[in-house]
Amino acid sequence: MLFRPMHALSKLTAIVACALTCALFVSCATPSDPYLDGVRQRAGVVALPSGLLYEILRPGTGPYPKASDTVRVNYAGALTNGTMFDSSASHGGPATFPLNGVIPGWTEGLQKINVGGIIRLHVPARLAYGDRSPSPAIPPNSTLVFEVELLSINPR
Repeated sequence: MLFRPMHALSKLTAIVACALTCALFVSCATPSDPYLDGVRQRAGVVALPSGLLYEILRPGTGPYPKASDTVRVNYAGALTNGTMFDSSASHGGPATFPLNGVIPGWTEGLQKINVGGIIRLHVPARLAYGDRSPSPAIPPNSTLVFEVELLSINPR
């Protein structure tokens, strides 16, 4: 016999494997974001596997932070339509925070710039606040744009 009949357990395994594959494909697929699609085409923009896009506006000369470090930064955050929703200047000056205590797009992106540098982060909603709205100024599922100057690192 060239082909053997499939045993019940093999059939069940095949069905479960197929269902899991389909579920993974559907959950991993993300709708296209016209803003990010446009940014991705610009010269100098780096696209990371996570979906984060960044541009080095001014290279730094110092060390690079790790996710476990505390950083001191100047920053401005805006929606893709240019509406600014936050900045360190509006809070009186540079901000200091643990890099692993902020949105995932910042944690990943700031590790790509060294001290003294300025980076622009284009953060997809899933690496920002997702379907949550942290304030009335940021609608749910918003792609966010940040310009960040890394002033210093306090290693842990």
